[in-house]
Amino acid sequence: MKAFFTAGIQQPFLRAAACSGWAFARGSAQGRSFVIHFLIMDTTGCGTAIVTPFRADGSIDEAALQALVHWQIESGIDFLVACGSTGEAATLDEDEWLMAICIVAEAAAGRVPVWAGCTHNSTRTLVRYASRLKQIRGVEAVLSANPYYNKPSQEGQFQHFLALARTLPRCRWRSTTFRGVPG
Repeated sequence: MKAFFTAGIQQPFLRAAACSGWAFARGSAQGRSFVIHFLIMDTTGCGTAIVTPFRADGSIDEAALQALVHWQIESGIDFLVACGSTGEAATLDEDEWLMAICIVAEAAAGRVPVWAGCTHNSTRTLVRYASRLKQIRGVEAVLSANPYYNKPSQEGQFQHFLALARTLPRCRWRSTTFRGVPG
């Protein structure tokens, strides 16, 4: 896995600087200073947050998902996001979530990068999910958003994403402001 993306930790809380494809972030939280080193993933082009098709009985339609991945790639998409936080991923149980990501990664077969959505309110569950993602060949990045509904403090968000960063081999910090947290 090349990267890990998060949304929403306030700018003064964490400052990053890039240098030769690597970056570092310095910040402080409740009197503690920290430095995080991470690889910058050069991402260009257009990516699709791919939908997960279902059968009438509520199960994932594997053939339809594979066909959708092939169609997206043949149509020129640059990367795919499986199980992003704004779609149906929140309605999937853990095995369904993992299966959908596996199907997308296998169908993409290295032709385009696959990012896996990994967002959860519970830090413990987020870490367990991320640990499972490390085992999927073809997942290039993890996309994660702030815990929703329970609105953690800046320190809570920091601890949440720090736990995720420690689970993944390399990380990249920051996308856009999301879920009502200023950026």
